[in-house]
Amino acid sequence: MIFKFREGNYSPENVRWETQEQQRTNTRTNNKITHGDQTYTITDWSRKTGFKEATIRARIDAGWSIEEALTHPPGTPHKRQRRLSSKNRLISFNGQIKTITEWGRETGLGADRIRARLRDNWSIEKALTSPKKWEKGARWQSKQ
Repeated sequence: MIFKFREGNYSPENVRWETQEQQRTNTRTNNKITHGDQTYTITDWSRKTGFKEATIRARIDAGWSIEEALTHPPGTPHKRQRRLSSKNRLISFNGQIKTITEWGRETGLGADRIRARLRDNWSIEKALTSPKKWEKGARWQSKQ
């Protein structure tokens, strides 16, 4: 059973039955991945692609883009295949999950700058949205 409105009570108008699978998918802690115009959990992407969940996770952790992780057939070698690295960790922001490298490209900040900001204990939001400027140990760089 799940609440339709979190602040409501246990009345028939405010609850509905869900399967265990639906309940697992609808948790706040569940990370969702967007590819194209579709957003699903890794479990759902596994069902849609036929790839094992572990394969999708390992690929993303190894630095594969979301598109590559979801479209390359299993067993396909990848030019960037390597061990899990903190360089390629996933960052969840505004409902999207991407590697630091992908966020660096999208924001124009560069992956090294984002990694440095996170190392300096910046919040994810601040690290991804603050413009380039004077930072500890960095040279001045203007936005292009």
